[in-house]
Amino acid sequence: MSLYNYPGELVRWLCAMDIGCAIIYGVFCATCFGAEKILSAGRLPIVFLVTAMMCQRAEKYWAYVVLHSIWHALSAALMLDFLLAQ
Repeated sequence: MSLYNYPGELVRWLCAMDIGCAIIYGVFCATCFGAEKILSAGRLPIVFLVTAMMCQRAEKYWAYVVLHSIWHALSAALMLDFLLAQ
């Protein structure tokens, strides 16, 4: 069963919130630090995010959880790196 088809309304809401937060995070970073810098320095986190999304769509949920967690850690580290460089 796909996560988006799960009967729990809470799961669908959490997925939507996670996607919304990721978009806001990307826009914030691009606004503060420049889109070029984000796209060049953020390649690795973006690879993990896209791969996690592909695993979710393929209903490989353990892989999704692991890769999505790595994305969260790498994107937080990227933000820290940008903030410390200021």
